[in-house]
Amino acid sequence: RPAFTLVELLVALGIFIILATLTVGAFQTSGPDRISAATADFKNALEGARSRAIRSGEVRGLRLLTDPQDGRIITSMIYVGSAGEDTGSLRIEFDPTASPPGWEVTNEDSMIWQQLTNKGLLKEGNQIEFPVDSGNWYTLSSQVDADTWTIAGHYPNSEWFQPSTMTMPTQSPPLVNTWRPGNFDPTDIPTSMSYSPQGRPQSVISLPMTYRVKLSAGILPGADPITFQRDTCIDLDGSVIPGRDSSGDYSSSQFDILFSPRGVLTGGLATAGVVIFRIASVSDLLLARDSNGRIATGTGAAVVADPEKGHKAVGIFCQTGGTIVGEVATSDTNGTFNDQILTGSGVNNAYQLIYRGKEASN
Repeated sequence: RPAFTLVELLVALGIFIILATLTVGAFQTSGPDRISAATADFKNALEGARSRAIRSGEVRGLRLLTDPQDGRIITSMIYVGSAGEDTGSLRIEFDPTASPPGWEVTNEDSMIWQQLTNKGLLKEGNQIEFPVDSGNWYTLSSQVDADTWTIAGHYPNSEWFQPSTMTMPTQSPPLVNTWRPGNFDPTDIPTSMSYSPQGRPQSVISLPMTYRVKLSAGILPGADPITFQRDTCIDLDGSVIPGRDSSGDYSSSQFDILFSPRGVLTGGLATAGVVIFRIASVSDLLLARDSNGRIATGTGAAVVADPEKGHKAVGIFCQTGGTIVGEVATSDTNGTFNDQILTGSGVNNAYQLIYRGKEASN
């Protein structure tokens, strides 16, 4: 035949286009391009969570999941939402023997809080109101036992109590000055041989009060994990987040970024100012650890200054809920990749474009 038919030409052209697309795609998702793609994916996921919160009128967010083999990096994420509230009855008392002394609330319904804790729905930082509809909200601080949590701050409906003015010569250990709830249980006044219902000396417990506690977020129905681009991750050691462990060990396998219906951050990050997540190559991080040992030594973040495949950062302005992609300053003074670490003020300098609100070009 003198020439190809039109159909044969179209088929050949289609095959060429497919092969070209695959080839170009392979090059575009290598090295720095893959970092840029992962950064865009993370920013889009954050904006998606914020949009869900505004549209639904409920708390929505993004749960960052640490890698099963490396608890210092994030390799996947999933959408979460408010799990609602738990209600019931509690009592409050001041424990002067604790270190430090403080207020503790105990659920009247045994084991309910422990079950919620086991499910990850009740944890440090959750907000609790008692009595219900009083407008008095407190923050859960730490778990004492299955039914008891400490709360942060002071319980204002209380008075300074001086049991030493009473005659109790046989009290052991001796009573000390403490705080007594304003609605204290009159049957629980300490005497020479009595202790509070919780087994603690020198305290007075309140009468039962209604409560409601805001539960932590749970995975949204139908939500599937979103994985980062191959060989990319969020570097927790190099990220600026509140409460990070300077030893490089992270006690939780998940990290929730929650948005309120107004589109601003809520929960533990609400007052954080600016939170910064460093997007980097997993292989770069491993090489940096080999060169520098344990990266996270001392306090604050530790940023690899000379990654071979580049890095970017995503910043969240907690008061507005806005997100920004910024460049991370790179410094290489000896021509060897992944052997220089920034700490302290060096981290602030590395993220100065984020703090100044300057968006990266791509």
